[in-house]
Amino acid sequence: MSPELIAGLIGALAGGLVSFWLNTVQDRWRVRRVSRKLRFVPQPKAGTRVTARVINDSNYLVHGAVAYITVQHEREDVLPPPLHFAAYIGPAHLKTLTEDEEDRLCWSATRPERNPVSMDIYAGEHQCLDVIDLGRDSHWIEIPSEAGYSSSQTKVQSEKNGAISSRVFLRADRKYRAQIKIVSADTRARTFAIEIDATAQDKPVKLVEEVAA
Repeated sequence: MSPELIAGLIGALAGGLVSFWLNTVQDRWRVRRVSRKLRFVPQPKAGTRVTARVINDSNYLVHGAVAYITVQHEREDVLPPPLHFAAYIGPAHLKTLTEDEEDRLCWSATRPERNPVSMDIYAGEHQCLDVIDLGRDSHWIEIPSEAGYSSSQTKVQSEKNGAISSRVFLRADRKYRAQIKIVSADTRARTFAIEIDATAQDKPVKLVEEVAA
């Protein structure tokens, strides 16, 4: 093998390694930057429900964002589903919605499907995440599942189509500490500590802390 050919192969290999290294560094930088630019902003209560805006303040698209919730509560806080509603967690299937049992929420969007589990968030855009429903007289705190709110259905609809199951119904006479975790293909997991207080008339959900990405 001639010296010129060997030099060419070494140059090509070096160029490939440099390119790989630069692309890896750029990808890590982009993921870190996008992660830090993801914000969670609870909204005032609208009717009986509370949402939060998940805002992408970066210059990059966030693909397939999924939200998980954990709540610090006791088993005694779990209520049987009221009226004609249904829930995955209840006295008949009792567990706590703690960090070992984190469960998915749903987005408020109706397109391309109703209450999708994952959502793309474009640069500079926000998407609304369903967090809680307080019922007509704030008698309970309903946390939706990835299928949505059970309270979205009338009795006739639930009997005809089968009841949508919310995640859980909790007592409304105490405050809860909770965490929302956002994961996506383009970010590190971002965790936001929140407080849920059904007695707060304007903002029953408050942001307490952002955990660094």
